[in-house]
Amino acid sequence: MVVRLGGVTALPNRDGTLVVEVLDAAELDQARRRLFDATHAAMGGYREWPWHITWVRYGIKRDSAALLALAEHDLRFDTPWTIDTVSLLELRAGRYEPVAEWCLV
Repeated sequence: MVVRLGGVTALPNRDGTLVVEVLDAAELDQARRRLFDATHAAMGGYREWPWHITWVRYGIKRDSAALLALAEHDLRFDTPWTIDTVSLLELRAGRYEPVAEWCLV
């Protein structure tokens, strides 16, 4: 599956997470709808988050405007990116660890 990496931005969440955008992700959106279809459990906002790569999780604890300005060019990829594995991660002892993985190729 191929998506496109874009530029940097901040998510509109309470943590002010700083991210690299993942664009042209219609196939990922379809997969997310199947995974979080609320058949067995309500998943809340999980169906609404934009695809992204996190580079600063707690942007509210940092000078986000300065970091975004510094990363504006260095983290602007504007290039295709192949995704060959999707991992379900769970926060354990302060770190995200894979619970399950699916190979896409």
